[in-house]
Amino acid sequence: MNVGLILAGGRGARFGSALPKQYHTIHGEMVIAYVADALEKADSVDKIVFVGDSEEPDLQKLASRYGGAVADGGKTRNLSLQSGLDYVYAHFDCKNIMIFDAVRPMVSSVMIDRYFHLLHTGYDAVITTQEITDSLGCRDCWKLDRSRYYLMQSPEAYRFDLLYRHFDKDSLYTEVLHHMPDTTKAYLNFDFKNNIKLTYDWELDYLSALLK
Repeated sequence: MNVGLILAGGRGARFGSALPKQYHTIHGEMVIAYVADALEKADSVDKIVFVGDSEEPDLQKLASRYGGAVADGGKTRNLSLQSGLDYVYAHFDCKNIMIFDAVRPMVSSVMIDRYFHLLHTGYDAVITTQEITDSLGCRDCWKLDRSRYYLMQSPEAYRFDLLYRHFDKDSLYTEVLHHMPDTTKAYLNFDFKNNIKLTYDWELDYLSALLK
């Protein structure tokens, strides 16, 4: 069974709105709905699980609309992810899981199917990555070679049994791959270029143009 897990907690202090940014609308659809819609259209996805405030009416509506389930979120990203993993472990016979941020709406069903296919071919993890195109600075050293580094983003997919055994909710690491053993066979996907994360209110205009 393949499960799509959407992290939908948090309020986005930098966004500057009383309404959590994932529930703002673009072309009449909530930002989070674009993620759920891509999951629903993917051939490889068997179940969608939302992690957030279970008493949030918008989240309940989405769960009903997409036939999904809701797990309560925590105070931090890691606690929310642990809650979601525990829910999946308790309710489903999950083989592979793909983790999404509710505020990265540019995902597609084609990409989701590709990530699950890569797990099926022998990878333990598939991570969305981006090349660094700007120069890097460091507070305690002078020179850095940016070619050695890359950005790591959601969505990311994992063999569920391996992730569930190794994820540590108390870790300081928020990148999920950093919880995994060094022997993890990971595929780094550099092909998803416009994976915009909604952080500031003015980014709604960018996403509006891209999602037309």
